[in-house]
Amino acid sequence: MIRWFAKNDIASNLLLVAIVLAGLYTAFNKISLEVEPSHEIGEVEINMRFRGASPQDVQEHIVKPIERTLRDLPGVKLIDSKARTGSANIDVEAEEGVDLRELRDEVETRIGAINTFPGETERPEVHIPNTSNWREVLTVAITGELSETELYKTARRIENELLNLHEISRTDIRGNQTLEIRIETDDEK
Repeated sequence: MIRWFAKNDIASNLLLVAIVLAGLYTAFNKISLEVEPSHEIGEVEINMRFRGASPQDVQEHIVKPIERTLRDLPGVKLIDSKARTGSANIDVEAEEGVDLRELRDEVETRIGAINTFPGETERPEVHIPNTSNWREVLTVAITGELSETELYKTARRIENELLNLHEISRTDIRGNQTLEIRIETDDEK
């Protein structure tokens, strides 16, 4: 076959032109081009605060009851929970094709029926995250043998330096605990 194309240079040139034209036709008519591809996250997010509670208390009094309530909810693919000091974050990932608004309404209804939350908890926030302008490009982990306050100050300094770059429009600090001020008095005075 190679020998035949070597002797018939017109046929080989016509084949080359046909391949190039087929490639151009496919590139312009068959391959979709998106400047900003959609990255829909099919999930419902639940945030709930429990003032002054340890992660273990948040896990026991907020996360477990919510997980038990949502365990048999139809259309749920995965429940991912995070218990932190003073707050809980629960992501309910939906199966493909599930209407997120209906799922959110059902999640709100089921969580509203839970009457065992402690009195120090705030009302849960149930929402569908807006990901239309969000795309994580880089994750920076800050670790070290520093106090939590020093790590937070370092994270804020790095966040400000990143925001000074014109290519970065938004940052998010995660994993930090809510800062509190504690005033202790001397009982003898």
